[in-house]
Amino acid sequence: MIRRKARDVERFAGMDAFLREIDRRGYQVVENSGQLVIFCNRAPLRWLTPPPISSKEIGQKSFKDFARPDAP
Repeated sequence: MIRRKARDVERFAGMDAFLREIDRRGYQVVENSGQLVIFCNRAPLRWLTPPPISSKEIGQKSFKDFARPDAP
């Protein structure tokens, strides 16, 4: 497993070339908050937490959405 900043990948190799190489090797890559996590094998990923959903499916959130239930 390798972690890289997405902007560094874009700057040094270009995202298209990077993703072609990921595909050629049969690896998988995920992106979170500008970080790329590259899984350097062909094994399937198994999420140990609920599967991720996109922010488009969730809609916009505010800090009030994350307030504790017992908070005033």
